[in-house]
Amino acid sequence: MEASRITQLAWLARIALSEQEIKRYSREMEQILAMVDIITRQDIKIPALAHPLAIPARLRQDIVNETGQRERLQQGAPALARHHYIVPQVLPEE
Repeated sequence: MEASRITQLAWLARIALSEQEIKRYSREMEQILAMVDIITRQDIKIPALAHPLAIPARLRQDIVNETGQRERLQQGAPALARHHYIVPQVLPEE
């Protein structure tokens, strides 16, 4: 993977990387993508699993257990508007 792509991914993740880290991650991503390519070219018919063991999911009723906690839970929020969290824009507008 090209160093410019690693730099772009680091910027999106808001991670500062040194030149040495960029080179290392570039090599590691090439290895990972090569393994994925080998795996995807295999003609093995294995069904996808949500979990490696066949464990049944525990279901519960969809009911509200606790109410009236919005103010307490939003106390630490840096910015709110009409009880909604305000977050910085990550993706540029198109």
